[in-house]
Amino acid sequence: LRRIAERHGIPLIFDAAHGFGAQHRGVPLGASGWCEIFSMSPTKLVPAGEGGMVTTDDAQLAQALTRLREYGNDGNYNLTLPGMNGRLPELSALLALKSFERLPAVAARKRELAAQLKALLQDTPGISWQKVHDADVSSYKDLTCAIDERQFGLTRDGLERALTAEGVETRRYFDPPCHQHSYWSGRARTAPSGLSVTERLCKGVLTLPLYSRMSGSDVERLAAAINRIHRFAPSIRRMM
Repeated sequence: LRRIAERHGIPLIFDAAHGFGAQHRGVPLGASGWCEIFSMSPTKLVPAGEGGMVTTDDAQLAQALTRLREYGNDGNYNLTLPGMNGRLPELSALLALKSFERLPAVAARKRELAAQLKALLQDTPGISWQKVHDADVSSYKDLTCAIDERQFGLTRDGLERALTAEGVETRRYFDPPCHQHSYWSGRARTAPSGLSVTERLCKGVLTLPLYSRMSGSDVERLAAAINRIHRFAPSIRRMM
């Protein structure tokens, strides 16, 4: 993407919504492209209540963003740009600053929990994970697995329903994909066959519980529930 942007003179903007705690080649996210945009909503590793943060090394863009967040005010109550009220309240700023202090410990704990769950499920057929390069570090804001119905014995939806019956809350965060949302379905242009890989993946991925205050025993119970569901998949399928 960087090479394409440089070749054509296109500003490269990174959606780093889940990026706090992640690293690329040993460097924390935030210094790539023209700018990177982080989310600080309640589910992120650095929550501020709501809102987000933009990082950039472009002084002109930084100045424009500073003005845009307060109606376009240049500091003299003179509107030089058509902006909005995007100022971060003081209480949210305090929460964000304390969250930044906790970020290394929270990110490390989530990586530890994710590694534990993956190890406990490594012999479970039909469950796979997104690959993370050895030189990179995932934030594990979410932990999403892909379910192969033929190997696991149940569809993604079947596993979701079975885990719900076990008292485990999960999410289908990526389904439906953006081009199938009600608003975009009639506006987004795709190939005649659709986005087959995207659509196949979206129907098979499930986000499992993962939060920094989880205990090791919580992870063990989650893994045990998934393995139990796999073991009794034929019976569960008949009941569904």
